Amino acid sequence: MWILSIDKLEDNIYGCIDDGSNYHMFLISEGNPINYGSSYSKDDYEDYDHFVRSYLYIDPSICFLEEPVEISAADSEKLTYEFLLEIFKDVWGEWDEVTSVFESLP
Repeated sequence: MWILSIDKLEDNIYGCIDDGSNYHMFLISEGNPINYGSSYSKDDYEDYDHFVRSYLYIDPSICFLEEPVEISAADSEKLTYEFLLEIFKDVWGEWDEVTSVFESLP
């Protein structure tokens, strides 16, 4: 399983997961289970780049990762807010660092 996109807005973490057969959009907030939204069959796309280019027509604000993050089979069973928050921090750094960059822009 792969995390293809992960972002955070206030107390929500959202993104896209590749389970090997499908691409799934997800949303999770603290204390709640993961909520899967739209799913897209990988058979409908030539490759990852084709999916990304196609999905950006639906939601141009989503940020897909150049190098997706692999999740082991054991970890895929525990997709909790805390687990995904750690992945978010690994990918984007501490949230305070990210927001301070945006706050410093003119």
